Amino acid sequence: MLLIISFQTYANMQATGWRWRNDDGNLDNATWMTANDCTPITIDTFKTLRLRIRIDNPYSSQDVSTTGLGFGEKESVYYWYETNPLSPKYSGNEDFSLSGDHECFTALGPVEYFKFIPSKYVSDGVGTQNLGITFNSKNVGDRQQAWTPGVFMASSRTFTLTHATHTEIEYCITPTANVVNGTYYFLGGSSGMLIFPGPAKLEKFPELTVNIKSIGTGGSDLYDAHVKVFATTDNIEISALPEGAVRVKLYNLMGVLVKAVNEEAAVGAINISTSGLVKGLYILNVQSAHIRVRKKVFIK
Repeated sequence: MLLIISFQTYANMQATGWRWRNDDGNLDNATWMTANDCTPITIDTFKTLRLRIRIDNPYSSQDVSTTGLGFGEKESVYYWYETNPLSPKYSGNEDFSLSGDHECFTALGPVEYFKFIPSKYVSDGVGTQNLGITFNSKNVGDRQQAWTPGVFMASSRTFTLTHATHTEIEYCITPTANVVNGTYYFLGGSSGMLIFPGPAKLEKFPELTVNIKSIGTGGSDLYDAHVKVFATTDNIEISALPEGAVRVKLYNLMGVLVKAVNEEAAVGAINISTSGLVKGLYILNVQSAHIRVRKKVFIK
């Protein structure tokens, strides 16, 4: 589950390299989607993707666990640490960290933009071998020379990395029908998985751009960035909507649907009651015949 950040310099694993892969073979012979490691990709069709991530456990005297995979829209991830942080949930000086359970990453699930999917060629949960994913951190001290097998994840599962070792986890995922065209970052779930994009380490997120020409029932670009969402104590106000029927779904950060309503946006706006919902961050999905919108909203 991807909930809040937990920063521990004495117990973490770091994502230090990655590469996108096609689902066209086993763990030995599946082809790569890019010529080099740490290279972003763009897809224009719904397809099965495999993401191989190098992970190091450099400073811990403990074994550390991670679970599943999370994604975040590139703009929202940058927004968090560059412009207006929601709260000071990381610490450090020249470096800062982002964790897989931070709220700018959402766990993969059928209702979200990406989900796990079975591979045609590899069984879920089998051990991985060392394919030599490039170590990408500028900080040499992050690198661990001792190898230990990782795991192939076609479903959310816990993996524990032995201290002072490195491994490679391979995730098997696909976009869902809810995906919106745009660029996304990925990071393994739980606070045990960190990335340091700061100047001393300059680690990179696995990056994917989705550019599918026909998404959903509208057959065109259904994402409308102009829709406004504002939460009061009692309501979520949604405005700048096209007139007509609107379906609204509200999910908590564990991907659980907590409210679903169908409304008529007769004047281009609707109000959704938040009575009975606990304070916190939620994911709001708004859909009509003309738009598809996904936004984060904080209920006070």
